[in-house]
Amino acid sequence: MIRFFLQRPMLVHVITIAVLAVGLLIVARSQREGFPAVTINQVVITTVLPGGSPRDLETKITVPIEEAIREVDGVEEVNSTSQEGMSRIVVELYEDLRPREVEAAERDLQKAIDAIQDFPAELEAPPVLSRFNPAKRSVVEISLTGPPHELGRAAALLRPRLEEISGVGEVIEVGLGDPEIEVLLDPVRARAQQVTLDEVMVALQRRNLASTGGRLTAYPLHRQVVLSGEYTDLEDIRDTILRFRGAGGALRLRDVALVRETVEDTGLRVHAEGEPSVSLILRKREHADILDTIDAVRELVESAALPPGVEARIYNDASRETRNRLDVVITNGIGGVVLVLAVLLLFLSARVAFWVAFGMPFALLGVAAFLPLLGISINMVSLAGFVLVIGIVVDDAIVIAERVSFHLENGVEATEAAILGTREMAIPVIGASLTTILAFSPLFLLGGIPGKFSWAIPAIVILTLAVSLFECFFILPSHIVGKGGKAHDRPKARFMRALERFYSASLERILPWGAAVVLVFVLIFLGTVQYLRTSMPVILFPQDDADALYLKVTTPLGTPIERTEALTREVELQLPGIIGEDLDGITARIGHQEVLQAEREIGAAEHEAFVSVYLRNERRHSAHDWIARIKQDLQVPEGVELIYEAKRIGPPMGRPVQVHVSSNDDALRRELSAEVQSYLAGLPGIEDLESDRRPGIRQIDLRLDHRRLALEQVSVDTVSRTVKAAFFGLPVTELRRVDQRVDIRVRFDPGARSDLDMLLATPVRGEDGRLHPLRELVEPVEVDALAAHHHRNGVRTTTVTGGIDPDSGQTAKSLAARIESELLPRYRALDPEARVMIGGEATKTDETLGEMPLVLGLALLGIVMVVMLLTGSLTQAFFVVSAVPLGLIGVVWAYATHDIPISMFALLGVTGLSGVVVNDSIVMVTSLNRTGIGA
Repeated sequence: MIRFFLQRPMLVHVITIAVLAVGLLIVARSQREGFPAVTINQVVITTVLPGGSPRDLETKITVPIEEAIREVDGVEEVNSTSQEGMSRIVVELYEDLRPREVEAAERDLQKAIDAIQDFPAELEAPPVLSRFNPAKRSVVEISLTGPPHELGRAAALLRPRLEEISGVGEVIEVGLGDPEIEVLLDPVRARAQQVTLDEVMVALQRRNLASTGGRLTAYPLHRQVVLSGEYTDLEDIRDTILRFRGAGGALRLRDVALVRETVEDTGLRVHAEGEPSVSLILRKREHADILDTIDAVRELVESAALPPGVEARIYNDASRETRNRLDVVITNGIGGVVLVLAVLLLFLSARVAFWVAFGMPFALLGVAAFLPLLGISINMVSLAGFVLVIGIVVDDAIVIAERVSFHLENGVEATEAAILGTREMAIPVIGASLTTILAFSPLFLLGGIPGKFSWAIPAIVILTLAVSLFECFFILPSHIVGKGGKAHDRPKARFMRALERFYSASLERILPWGAAVVLVFVLIFLGTVQYLRTSMPVILFPQDDADALYLKVTTPLGTPIERTEALTREVELQLPGIIGEDLDGITARIGHQEVLQAEREIGAAEHEAFVSVYLRNERRHSAHDWIARIKQDLQVPEGVELIYEAKRIGPPMGRPVQVHVSSNDDALRRELSAEVQSYLAGLPGIEDLESDRRPGIRQIDLRLDHRRLALEQVSVDTVSRTVKAAFFGLPVTELRRVDQRVDIRVRFDPGARSDLDMLLATPVRGEDGRLHPLRELVEPVEVDALAAHHHRNGVRTTTVTGGIDPDSGQTAKSLAARIESELLPRYRALDPEARVMIGGEATKTDETLGEMPLVLGLALLGIVMVVMLLTGSLTQAFFVVSAVPLGLIGVVWAYATHDIPISMFALLGVTGLSGVVVNDSIVMVTSLNRTGIGA
């Protein structure tokens, strides 16, 4: 085969051009995204019950669902949050489930939920199941600021045009409630007219009707008979007749209520640069290219004609990371080729050095052609694989090129020199590549989300080595010999002779002391292993490159959202002066603190908010440095508590510090979680501790007098509906327009909603027609309440979380080990129903690193077997593999001197390095065996 290609140089040129052209075409057309679309075996069950308290959501929604899905196969863990108006249950499926098994589990979950018969009657929509698809995640946020009355119109103008962009899958409006019509009942006038809330709601529903009666066929021409009684405007609603008052005429809705058009109060406020705004958050289509999509969005935003005074600004651009990584690959690729070429020119002729270096782009573009077939997009992880393999692909080419050049310099005819040199080095080159492939192959066995996240790296490395082997054996020899002829003396031969003399002299001095040298390196290796076990920090996905940070704002419990908004704005307006030119932009959400749910459309707590601070690409300080600076310089408004958090990069790993306390005994759980939080606060390196056990606003519990209800013939449903309508309001019907449907909501007017006595005086009608004020039927009791109830596997759980000071030298693993040894033993025998468990980043790290010894063991075993086959000697195989621990010494101390923790990519690099360092050893041993020295 080698001779075949040498005799057909035109075919070699065609193949070369074809590989480069196809590779470039595929790269240009490949999907580009920030991170790989990792399939997370997780199903989220979301149920909305407007106005429902956290306790109601827990008992009426969450618990029935948890009980129903308990027996579904494939479920590993269930976590739930029941908060005001919403229940959210996250079902974790086993990570080793195949896609079909995940789909089957999802169907079983849906069937289990569909079988539940006792959901509350006021539940407007059934629970919704969804699976997180990272390929469809939000990729950019467009904030609109300006006159408040123009923001809705600006969003309405921009949204349909954004949806027309081919890469945009969904546009979510945040900070702009749906339009609605409020019927604000005046309870004083209503009582004077003996009108109840129930009667108003029934009258609206009965009045707003339309139907088709059929066809009238009595005339020569058929006619459609339509009953038309729907509302067409606000006046129709105001004219709704409640009853007739005899001589007083009709009692209409306008006599007891104010009807006005407004927007839904979502309990959420949105800011951009400290000003009220509306945000449009874009999710991309599954196979859309993130760079093309964002470019189209930017072009549209810049050219859009918005209402006067409205400005649009882009935040949280997810394409920045991909662009940065692409720049790194291109820069490293060009720099790598230049450096490799420069080094090769020291040892090889210019022609040979060029074609050896040319193997890098040939191999990389050759692999790029296979990426779509493997389902690998161009993302930060796959690009990291290309960066890693750049330094590997030229090894084989150097060995073959050097041997071919050796024969050319010794007068061998060009074609024969190419054949002879390639054949001589074929076995060691194939063996060397196999050892590298074997070193990377076990990485496919890594489990958990990190394993799914990084599988593309070994795939790319193995493919690149395969393409490189093809190029070395069939393309490179033809390029080296060209049209034939002898090679002239190399201009750097004097340098080579000097280098050989230095190497020979060094060996002559060292070899007599071989045993001592081995002992020294063994001691160094043992010391390195001890340092690695006890002092080397391990952080799978370091967060030192985060381009954003968050400030979680908490005001005193019971603070109205307007006051929380004003205090948050005080914080926002200080940040530009502190951060300066590193600042790219600031947004805020007032109404919740879920920093990973920026697209959330409703608030959860009026006293909570968070501020997102986005940093420029070229910045002086990291996000963690700016957190420290902000803590020092920010003037925190009185009564405000702040918790700081840097944006997380990489797969979901949980918080660095995370401890779960589970027990259905509320008093015991509260006591234990307080002890855990106090203990963690005393550990060095932990910062920004918080607990998800947050007090809610005090609750007025209206306790029903069931005896009196039965006596007065008033149903519980009537009382419940009246109370809910009075404060939260109930949508009872709708006004239909050509382009939208507007809910008609009935509630008390704002003045009445602030007075408990007004509610207790509200009348309800019994079945006998008599009116009874609520105070005769209920007893109000004020009690404490929680903002949310959290469950873990069906048990109430409080989770304490925190961050780690980057300068403390602590890691999630080191702190987890200390918590495991010092804290957890206290509680194991305390109560069989109470459990204290470590979670978050430490647990995920253990799941991944738990497979690493097996991975490395398999890699070393495979390498030893290949070397034994190549050399025919177990002793020589041992000598070759001994290069691996020596390489590990260099890696560990390089990281230690630069104060860099061992990360996921470092582990991948070390595994790859075990194959690379063996390559040179194989070539040396094979060459020694050929000369008879190593036999």
